[in-house]
Amino acid sequence: MKKEPKYNTYCSVCGFAITTMQIGAMIEGETIVDFNERGFADLSIHVCADCWTKIKFNTLAGMERAVKKSEMLKRMDAESVRR
Repeated sequence: MKKEPKYNTYCSVCGFAITTMQIGAMIEGETIVDFNERGFADLSIHVCADCWTKIKFNTLAGMERAVKKSEMLKRMDAESVRR
């Protein structure tokens, strides 16, 4: 009989349950500014290794890449509306 994995937490980005070995990063007890709720919140999150890799890549890629990615998405949306 195959042993089921013991999920300890879940990824706050993708939402999948993860084991301790799958945690890529953890942010714990940091105060954040919540612009949507117009206040402050304490933050404790776990992020799986895949999402952590994506977060690091997007953070290091910078604003220029982010603008290009946003413009590409706008063009794709415009093309899909024309069809």
